[in-house]
Amino acid sequence: MNSHLRDYIARARDKGLSDSDIRQRLLDAGWGGREIYLHMEDDEDLVPPSPRSTSSSSPDRKQDESLSVVSSGFSGSGFEYLIYFLALGIVALAVGSMLHSIVNVVIDTDKFSFYREVIPYSTAALAVNGPVYIWLMLRLKKRESANPQILNDPSRRRAVQFLLLVTFLIGIIKLIAYVFNLINAAGATTTDVNLLAETLHAMITIGLAGGIFWKYFGEQSRLE
Repeated sequence: MNSHLRDYIARARDKGLSDSDIRQRLLDAGWGGREIYLHMEDDEDLVPPSPRSTSSSSPDRKQDESLSVVSSGFSGSGFEYLIYFLALGIVALAVGSMLHSIVNVVIDTDKFSFYREVIPYSTAALAVNGPVYIWLMLRLKKRESANPQILNDPSRRRAVQFLLLVTFLIGIIKLIAYVFNLINAAGATTTDVNLLAETLHAMITIGLAGGIFWKYFGEQSRLE
């Protein structure tokens, strides 16, 4: 453990600074997210020690700086959450594809030929990725229960923000396409658009993307 960083955190806490303030000051000073997470916190009157000054006397200075650059991108926990969110995305895509296929089998048979090719891939994705997703979910939930502070890990929050951006784009693009089809159908005397099928497809896509977005958007709001 780095004594300079540990002493700084202790003095900052004595002055009444919040953990989020301490973390941000240390990040701005050049400390890596994992180092901060392992030691923990920040203050307005204190000037954070430079990681360069504490490592200048070490023969492994270049190696330490390289590790700092890596950790400032994603901490170990943050990178694990990133993998978890990718697994979540694959599960959502596979489930969505299957639900879209059911809609086309029952209502919009003209489009079923496309989804016939997708179903085997969706099944394989769930068979391979499903256990990985469940294992990561249980592992991270256990870690969060033992240490709720992990939810504030800066690299985890960046991964969550990326997830929110992707799910928002998917949901809003599908909603725009659905409204566009409604406008076209309303202005045409004849249309090839099956409005019931399009409505169900929109509900599936927006429901999956929106559900993920709402869950993690709510979590971020509570952590602010």
